[in-house]
Amino acid sequence: MFIGFQHREILVSADGAVPVDSDDFPAEVGNGTTLAGSAATDLRTAIETAGDYTQMTVRVQMSGTQFGLGAGGKPMPKTIKLVNDGFKCPPASRQ
Repeated sequence: MFIGFQHREILVSADGAVPVDSDDFPAEVGNGTTLAGSAATDLRTAIETAGDYTQMTVRVQMSGTQFGLGAGGKPMPKTIKLVNDGFKCPPASRQ
């Protein structure tokens, strides 16, 4: 998963994931970072699980800090997207 941080953030920990773009924590992630790894590395699709969120989601808890955020600014990432090479959501089929 790519997280497009934007405020000179430093990621201190991500429970259940590791940064791909750096060696270890703490990691400077101000230009964004890619996180990978989890106990459940291959999640199932909504079609395969009949919409059961417990089988198709993973929770990653992150902690860190940011610099350069102006007064009243919101410390939110600019973008969050799935970057999984070769992932294709299969079409629905009837059995």
